[in-house]
Amino acid sequence: MIKKLVLFVLVIGALGLGLAANARAQGDDLCAQYPQYCAPLAGGAPVPYTQLEGPDSRLLPGDLEAAPGVVRGITAVSMPNNRNVQVPFIGDPNAPFQMMVVSNYACFHCQVYNRGDLRRFISDYVLNGQATVGFAALPTTAGDPVDASRAAQASLCAGEQGAFWEMHDAMFDAAAAIGEDEAFTSANIRQVAQDLGLDADTVMTCVNELRYQSWIDAQMDYAIQSGIPGTPAVLVLDRETGEWELAGRDYNELVVLVGLAAEFGPMTPGENGQLAIERIAPDAPRGVTPDGIPYLGSPDAPISFMVFHNFTCGHCRTYHRGELTRFIEEYVNTGQARLYSQSMGFGEQPYATDAALAALCAGEQDAYWEMADALFAQWETTPYQQVYTLDNIGVTAQNLGLDAEALAACVSSQRYLETLDSFYQNAVELGVTITPSTYVAYGDSDVWASTDRTYESMAALTNQPVAPEPAPVTIVPSPYDFTLSGLDGEEVALTDYRGGYVLVNFWATWCPPCTAELPDLNRFYETYRDQGFEILAINEGEDAATVRNFMSNNGYSIPVVLDENMNVGDQYKVVGIPSSFLFGPDGLPIQEWSGLVEYSQLEAVIVPLLEQ
Repeated sequence: MIKKLVLFVLVIGALGLGLAANARAQGDDLCAQYPQYCAPLAGGAPVPYTQLEGPDSRLLPGDLEAAPGVVRGITAVSMPNNRNVQVPFIGDPNAPFQMMVVSNYACFHCQVYNRGDLRRFISDYVLNGQATVGFAALPTTAGDPVDASRAAQASLCAGEQGAFWEMHDAMFDAAAAIGEDEAFTSANIRQVAQDLGLDADTVMTCVNELRYQSWIDAQMDYAIQSGIPGTPAVLVLDRETGEWELAGRDYNELVVLVGLAAEFGPMTPGENGQLAIERIAPDAPRGVTPDGIPYLGSPDAPISFMVFHNFTCGHCRTYHRGELTRFIEEYVNTGQARLYSQSMGFGEQPYATDAALAALCAGEQDAYWEMADALFAQWETTPYQQVYTLDNIGVTAQNLGLDAEALAACVSSQRYLETLDSFYQNAVELGVTITPSTYVAYGDSDVWASTDRTYESMAALTNQPVAPEPAPVTIVPSPYDFTLSGLDGEEVALTDYRGGYVLVNFWATWCPPCTAELPDLNRFYETYRDQGFEILAINEGEDAATVRNFMSNNGYSIPVVLDENMNVGDQYKVVGIPSSFLFGPDGLPIQEWSGLVEYSQLEAVIVPLLEQ
């Protein structure tokens, strides 16, 4: 970075997912790989929750016992881009109150909080089953002179031996006692591991190979996208809205929130009553196409709609339980329209895959639509990590009057996995970039066109089921749009890249960090440009001949445009280069990097987006 770049953060919003242990480790091999992570703490055995003395800590007994149901483990929290974030937790997964602590081992206020209010809260409310606490590391924040990522690595590596929380506390204690520079050295981490009775060599091998770097990066992204203003921060699950909300971290404030959450009762599947088991569109024909796509509605309907959804997508749940259900009742069940459903279950999203398999397997018993509705319905009150377990899928099948054993055998066999793969390919061919997405076709046509998914739009099309004339494409103006000349003199506009992901990079040939990052940018561009990704390198203040010679001499293929007067740089408020902005298909920014960006950073953010 030549000069300091003033960043603006795009806040995605709170993530409406509760913390929950995947007790059976369905679709998640973490518990199988590291059983110590998921070992129960109940049964009378003392909890080795290490308490080290210090001026800011509330001294607790050396051996604390946990109530039945209290466990330690790993849970998967989903980000808006459906990337799963692995988060260590401690507590009863069904506890009424669930919270996430976002903290930094090198932050003085975090050290004080961990050694005081947090430990007191864990002792008083977590170990007795009233609350669950998860921890996300934010290893670097503005103004921190020390990178605390080694402490985050050490804690997660200790978790392989059942001691995440012990190492977590020891790192905070050491930082407070001897300073971060000393506390996070290999020598001290090794000594702490030995003091905790761990295999220190195994811990250090794990730390040095950065085994959990992807987890730490994802936790940092999660914190940023949740709008965390600083550390330590606390997010709590709002039981009424199902969303994570920033809350006060003070012990007394948390105690009040525990009392409010207790009024909602335990976090268990179906906590708000029995599932609705009425048949969906009982008078409408149903079945599957030769390609395995479930359908509902008359084959003679003059119009058909295709819905692509994901069982772990909050917008999909809201859409299915609201506007889509209304449309089914008023238009599909009356023979005026036909509906097709394709679930986007991916290997990287085991919960989405298991739920999609459960719905398809229920289709063998003529209940695809009922199972899909029941799973979405439970997620309105219960985290999907609990809803989409094999046990709960079996309970749901029983509530729907299905053969639960046959359905469980079908899900376990994954016999519809190839069908889900074909659904994904269908989505790619149609250009689906988000879920839910809706497409329309008229009569017997197999030509599908993207359409607005709202009830009003689908109803209007159904009431006038005639294929409309193609409308001219309208590009919605954006404050980030620009038009510049390329090296060949042809004009290039940012709007030319709508519909895909594009990285806009500001650079110059005289800037050492810029030229240092270009090999990684070029390699990433060459790897992913055929998968819906582009790079547009904006050269700042240089003439075409200079830039053309530089690109030719280095063999770079990245498209370059010229901002000779640096007007676009001013438009983006760029005061230092290199700077990079990632834009989504809608033409709006979704990520920024100030300074040199590496291949691994691009890969961690962009590849999951391209795989959606």
